[in-house]
Amino acid sequence: MAALTSAQSGNFTASATWGGASPADGDTFTVSAGHSVTCSTVLMPTNGYGDITVHGKWSMISGSQFKLNG
Repeated sequence: MAALTSAQSGNFTASATWGGASPADGDTFTVSAGHSVTCSTVLMPTNGYGDITVHGKWSMISGSQFKLNG
């Protein structure tokens, strides 16, 4: 499990949003102040994602799903 922090605004699944690799099953993540991260797909990893911290903006597009286990 990794702890990731957003490097820029963008789509949740885009590796550039996280500075190299997007969050995977069990990872925790932080959306940094001034960043906007958008979930636009169905993301249902086996164990879910760990805790999330949002200092910026987190949004989900209509029809998207996200499994959180934090």
